Formats: sequence, structure tokens, C-alpha cells
Amino acid sequence: MTRRDRTTGLSTESRADPSQNKGNFFRSLQTGQYAVIALTLVLLLFVIGFFVYRIYEKDNWGEKTILEVGDEAFSLRYYADRFFYYAQSNPGIGVPILQESLLFTLENEALIKILAAEKGIVIDEDLLDKALETFFGIPKNRLGKSNPDFEAYLEMQLGITGMQRSSFERFIAAGEAEKLLLSKLKSEMPAGGELLTFRSILVATELDASDVLIRIKKGENMGSIAQTDSLDRIGRQNDGLTTKPPSLIYEKLLSVLENLEIGDIASHPIQLEENLWAVIRFEELLTVQAYSEEHLNDLALQNLDDLVKNARARVMIKRNLSSEDIAVVEDHTRVE
Repeated sequence: MTRRDRTTGLSTESRADPSQNKGNFFRSLQTGQYAVIALTLVLLLFVIGFFVYRIYEKDNWGEKTILEVGDEAFSLRYYADRFFYYAQSNPGIGVPILQESLLFTLENEALIKILAAEKGIVIDEDLLDKALETFFGIPKNRLGKSNPDFEAYLEMQLGITGMQRSSFERFIAAGEAEKLLLSKLKSEMPAGGELLTFRSILVATELDASDVLIRIKKGENMGSIAQTDSLDRIGRQNDGLTTKPPSLIYEKLLSVLENLEIGDIASHPIQLEENLWAVIRFEELLTVQAYSEEHLNDLALQNLDDLVKNARARVMIKRNLSSEDIAVVEDHTRVE
């Protein structure tokens, strides 16, 4: 301790070596540079990771399974592919309704595929090629070589529908399965049976229907009224006459016809829908008649509808489409 230290009790300040201070400065500067470099590397890795994720997301955004029907699975990408064309095919319908309706359609397609398989109908590559050839109207191969026109038509359809090739082929395969199943069901139908003929006039309100009924009771020709006043355009061309198997007749009409004698007219108008009323007369019952092609087609379609409804009760259906998925679909389709 110096003399000043002893007298004041205060220690003298140490005098730092200038070279030591300079070394500390450079070490601090070096440490700061390392920190900046490290931060830069972290940001760079983040940016690279972000773009890698965006590329991955772009290629793999639709891999999520949003619907399962039995063993059949539908991805978000396939749903998005179908959504644009489905909206094109159903103009004027709101997007939320379309979203739900498409899910229901995909469920039905899967159920029909199951029903077709139960009848021994499986859409393999050969059947798919034939279905595509029918759809385009040209062969896939010509003179033993691939037909460039076929590929051109296919590319055009992909542009029109907005689908990937795999999605478009799956869409066509679903339609072919339904077509072949309907043909099978039609072949299993009886060739003929009971046919019921009635005359009807369809109008928009109960008041209009009551007015028609009064005109007929006063002696006006029902066929002439049907030609001029009926909302049923097809029926108008045949004076309001309809001939069908009983199972194809609208249930509300059939329940009234069953209580009428031949030649009788229903005593009151029949409401079919909110803005649709009918006046009907029982014309004829044929017990043993051959079915027309139209009857057989309609009976097969009716049978298919019943089979699909029954299949819904026995096949597991699991939906997994969220609002976030819908937002992704809207980002990746051209539907506004």
C-alpha cells in the first residue's frame, strides 16, 4: 500500500494496459460478428425451410383422406379435382351446397362400386380404356400404335374439367361402374307386368287445380285442357296421358288411383309439391303387358336407388372434411 493509501484509506485506481484494452475491444467485436453470422444463418435456414415447405405443401397438400366408404378412400386432392367440374355441371348452386352435395355424390359412387363388385363387375384397365374410347368417340390405339388424337382429346378434357389424369380416369371409371351395374339390373328385370294408365293436369296452385276440376265436371275435354294448361310438358304432348308400372308412379298419385274405378276422376286436387297440384283420372289397367325400354330403364334405376339406400345402412362411411380443408380446396381450384 502506498503512502497515499495509508493516509486516505483509498486505493489508487489501477491503470489498465492500453494493449489489454485493445485486445478486449477486438474480442468484443469478434463476438458480435459471430452473433450476427449466427443470426444470419438462422434466418437463412428459416427462409430455406419455408420455401422447401411451400414446395412440399404445393406437391402434397391434398394427401389427407377426407372420406372413407368401406375400403374406398378419397383424398382432399381428388375432392378438389372433382369440385371444379362439379360446380361447372351445377351452375347457379351456392358453394356450401355444392361442397355437401359433392361429398354425397362421392359416397354414392363408392357404394355403387361396392354393389357392382358384388355383381362381379370390376372396372379394370381394359374396361376403363373402352369407357374412355366411348367418351371421346375415338380408339386409344390405331394400327397397333398409340393414337395421338386420343391423347389430344384426353388433354383437352383435363383442361375442361380441371382434373389430373388419375382423377379424370377415376371419375370415368365410376360412371362406367354405374352404367354396367344398371345394365345388369335391367337384365334381371321381368320382361313385363301390370301397367296403369291415367290422365293428369299439373298446375301451380290449389285454386288453379280446383278451377280445372270444375271445367272438367262441366264437360270440357280433359285432354284439351292438358294440352293448353298443364305444366307437364311431356304429358301435354300426349293429352296428359301416362302409362307406367305402378311402382314408377308418384306415391301420392298412386294412393289416389288405387281407390278409383276406371273412368273416375279424383274428387279433389292432389298436392305433389309446394307449388305443384294435380287433377287426375284413372283411364285403364293392363295386367299383363310387355315393358318398354323406357320402363325397364326406369325400373333398373329405381332398383339401383333402393340398393344404394340399403348399402348406406351396412357400409361404414366416415367423413373428415374440415373448414380448413374447404379453404385449401378453394385456394387450389378455379371456383370463385
